[in-house]
Amino acid sequence: MDKRNCLYHPTSPAHFECHECGNGFCRRCISKREAASLAHARAQVSYFCPRCNVPADAVAVGRLVTPFWKRLPRFFSYPLKRQPLLLNLVLALVSLALSHSAIGRIIMWAVLVKYSYAVLTATARGNLEPPELSVGLITDNFFQVFKQYMLFFILSGGGAVVAGFWGPAFLLVYALACIVFLPAMIMVLVTSDNLINALNPQYTIKILAAVGGRYFQMLLFLAMLMGAPASVAMLAFRFLPGPAAFLISSLASNYYTIVTYNLMGYILLQYHEELGYEIEYGEYREQNPLAETGKEKGPYDDLIDEVNVLVAEDRLEEAIEAIESATGGNIDDLDLSCRYYGLLKACKRSRDMLAHAARHIELLTRKSERKKACDAYRECLAIDPDFSPPSMSLFRLGGWLPEFGADKLAVNCYVRFIKKAPESQLVPEAYFNIARLLLDKLNDPARASGVLKTLVERFPGHEITIDARRCLEQITA
Repeated sequence: MDKRNCLYHPTSPAHFECHECGNGFCRRCISKREAASLAHARAQVSYFCPRCNVPADAVAVGRLVTPFWKRLPRFFSYPLKRQPLLLNLVLALVSLALSHSAIGRIIMWAVLVKYSYAVLTATARGNLEPPELSVGLITDNFFQVFKQYMLFFILSGGGAVVAGFWGPAFLLVYALACIVFLPAMIMVLVTSDNLINALNPQYTIKILAAVGGRYFQMLLFLAMLMGAPASVAMLAFRFLPGPAAFLISSLASNYYTIVTYNLMGYILLQYHEELGYEIEYGEYREQNPLAETGKEKGPYDDLIDEVNVLVAEDRLEEAIEAIESATGGNIDDLDLSCRYYGLLKACKRSRDMLAHAARHIELLTRKSERKKACDAYRECLAIDPDFSPPSMSLFRLGGWLPEFGADKLAVNCYVRFIKKAPESQLVPEAYFNIARLLLDKLNDPARASGVLKTLVERFPGHEITIDARRCLEQITA
């Protein structure tokens, strides 16, 4: 399959193509527009080329799917997501409580298989996120689980017949054939919900032919997965007490079962075109990287993506207008503020840059972005020596600037802070910090002494005056 990447993000696959300019765009770069629909409860989303402003076409899902052998680590991380992990823990604990009940363990296994079926089905349809747990998900069409029991029963019965009529040699051949075809049989059973289809070689051979040699690579991988729970159980029962070993064994068995069904579902997704069923782009939901890191999508992410596209096209003034139009100039997001400040600076709009700089520096100091805040402050002072951000920002800048060799500017920040917020409880600390800078960094004990005397006179009962008097004694000694 011809797989192309986004025009503006060369390492990201293109999800859309423009028939006008022929370029591809990822979901971050495509222009999205919502419109109310009488036929649908939700607003309908349309996608437009950010360059040509014409409707863009979603690419075939097959061109977005990464080959399964290139994403093996994701199969192992899949059961560790919230929904399957919660189910695994509950089933393992309940199985431990019912460890002496064979029927109870069978029921727990059936629940696991039913959820695993949902995993396989969802993955095969293009949803790479685990299905949400619900009573309906487990109970609806629960008879499907018994069809897998019947599949195993029929295959076992077939083995008994082969052994009885043709002997051990033919039984070995039959067993090998069952091992090879079993994953394909389960795929057919889950997707068609038809036991006859699962036993029909026409359907299973179609899967083998579509996947080709990679099917046997998958088979080897599945064989290792099937052996892993036994190995874990053996080690657990060897080194742990019985209940703990049983719990670990159950967790491992559940974990590897979900991995197995997730992999089989992905095989169907990857080869859906060869197997003859369609998946619409709207059904395809790949794993969200933000979710993996625990980050949620921010309210300005779409705007930032739009701005990034305009910047890539060197349409800086339009990028500025887009930000101003969306926010009305009231920006409270640091990432957006950084882009806006940088665009104003690049376009040499000094007056607008200074107007935004006070808010920008305030956002930077809140996030403790020391270097960026200090750089922005010095840039603004170079344009307007009287520029002054909010008082709290001045205080923090006074503490950070010496880290970058700007000792005199730090003193100036504290002086401005004292003038701007004379009633602040931090004023005594600002005086003391000025004195320490004059004494330790600027080698000016005379001015330091004067600042310390002012501190002691203005705030005689403040706790920091004890340190101030001690410094005065050292200076006059």
